Amino acid sequence: MSLSDFLGESSNSHAKEEIFNYRLLFDLKVAAAVGKYHLQTYYSDVDHDGFDVIFDDTVNLRKVQLKTVGSKATTANWEIHKCILRPIHNNCEELGFDFTASSGSEGGAILIQYETIGTADVEVKYYFTDIYLISAVVLGLLPRNKNTIEAAERVRNELTVGTSTEKVSVPKGLFLEVASPQHLLCMIGLRSTIPESGWQRRIRNIACETWGPKGRILPDEILKMKADFPNILSSVTGRCV
Repeated sequence: MSLSDFLGESSNSHAKEEIFNYRLLFDLKVAAAVGKYHLQTYYSDVDHDGFDVIFDDTVNLRKVQLKTVGSKATTANWEIHKCILRPIHNNCEELGFDFTASSGSEGGAILIQYETIGTADVEVKYYFTDIYLISAVVLGLLPRNKNTIEAAERVRNELTVGTSTEKVSVPKGLFLEVASPQHLLCMIGLRSTIPESGWQRRIRNIACETWGPKGRILPDEILKMKADFPNILSSVTGRCV
């Protein structure tokens, strides 16, 4: 049996997830070591907590859900726990959420896409999404087609209702590919060798003018933030967005 056949067997789905979860952890821990610190990881023994791993860079804690998919798979959507994507209490108002009902952990989801090479090797690509990227699509900060924009609007709407243990379907178009594990650390919100750009803060400021209390930032500053945003996010992901 080839590696491709092994990974494609439904009976090996748990083994496949374990293989690529360990690959992700290896890549991120090495990237953190390059940044001169040890990335700690914690796990939940209870499935309904909604996250697969907590990353700790000694300054920031991030809860993340992990998904794995083959490069030739037809899967187009992934079920993500609402509590992972919902913003934390302090950021709800700026991002247009009712903080009395819909606050969460403001974590993210990592999509691990793998492709087998020959009979015994594999390559991976990493994709990431969170409430900031989804909101950026709705706000028009990231150029996307009509279907992707409507999907982002649906996800935001669904996040405003229901319990934290419920899930929301997120399509691949709402994930961004990153160029390297170092860029992924930066996207997650962990310490990285990639310069911190405040991209999430920029989205919050722009979102606040749309959905939250207005007038906090001068109109000219908002226009500049919008114009600069694609280049700033491209520097964070290491790829053209």
